Amino acid sequence: WHHLVYTIDRDTEVKLYYNGVLNQTSATVTDTHNYDTTTALQIGKYSDQAGNLIDGDIDQVGVWSKVLTAAEVKELHNWNLYKYNASNYAFMTNRSNLTDGAPYTYSTTAVDTSAISKTSATNTITWSNTTVTACKTLGASGETYRQANHITPSGGACINITASGVTFNGSGFFINDSTYTGYGIYANTGNITIKNVNVTINKTNSNARAIALRSVNNVTIGNSTLVARDGVFSDTSSSYVSVYNSTVINPVRGILFGQSDNSLVKGNIVINASTSGIDISAGSNSIVNITVRDNHIANATGGSSRGIYVGQGINYTVYNNTIINLSGSGSFGITTVNAITGPHNVSGNVIRDITGNGIRLAAYAKNFILIDNRIHNATIGIYVLD
Repeated sequence: WHHLVYTIDRDTEVKLYYNGVLNQTSATVTDTHNYDTTTALQIGKYSDQAGNLIDGDIDQVGVWSKVLTAAEVKELHNWNLYKYNASNYAFMTNRSNLTDGAPYTYSTTAVDTSAISKTSATNTITWSNTTVTACKTLGASGETYRQANHITPSGGACINITASGVTFNGSGFFINDSTYTGYGIYANTGNITIKNVNVTINKTNSNARAIALRSVNNVTIGNSTLVARDGVFSDTSSSYVSVYNSTVINPVRGILFGQSDNSLVKGNIVINASTSGIDISAGSNSIVNITVRDNHIANATGGSSRGIYVGQGINYTVYNNTIINLSGSGSFGITTVNAITGPHNVSGNVIRDITGNGIRLAAYAKNFILIDNRIHNATIGIYVLD
């Protein structure tokens, strides 16, 4: 549809507005009998002549007793009330310069020909711009945001997810600056999906994390490529975090769970991690129910590189992972913290070309099940400390 407004000032000029914008101006008013009070007003037809009918539909006709200004014409174009069935109307308005994620309230008032009015209840709508073209806070709950171009990161966190239920789709574009020492993506809420992202930032600064999570629950990270000091870092008090089918390149620690109960690390590739490919180290905390399976960890050259490092917790399953070519002098394929108590299941893993131990259980480790692990070309296959 198109919006047309025709204004006539008998003393000066005639103007035609097309879709809210001035299109034509005439400084001369001619044929004035068409504008007097004795000639019938006809819509879609030229005066009283035969023929000259419009070929189309005309709706929402209005006549004003004043010359509308350009601002008033623009406002008319932005507001659209139309009848969509026998008893109901719909209203649409076009607004700009709204605040992303901010709530806006509105109500409707109807006035009949007897000047009797009724006003609806006040409603609230939250507007969000879901196209991401620069570093941004994603603050609208339940929205899906899509990255639309490559981004140079800035600030403490380039993509900051503060609302629950958000999906961030990187769409294969990059967040890229090898000197950036903040968080590529940060979230501190729940029910989050992060997918198809490519983050490349600093690989040495301790604060440089491609994806950082803090006190989150129900977070899924998948199909992403991460180059940073830490690929995925999940801090304390988190749960139900899944990291799958992602690649982490040249990190200090590829995927690190500080404390993330009931979580899954599956189908990822970690290349050349100098300290740990996958690090489930809760510190003084204890993690419950972690599954690490079907991951591929390779080509670490650090002096004490560990394929998979297991900290304190209960009910870990480390299954069907492939760990190859850890060449540092103190390297381990799979290793544990001291005094770890299970039950834990380490089975079906393939470990080869390890300068140190294939599987190393630290002192006072208890209640481990080791089944069907294949270890080739390690200094010691399985080493259990007293």
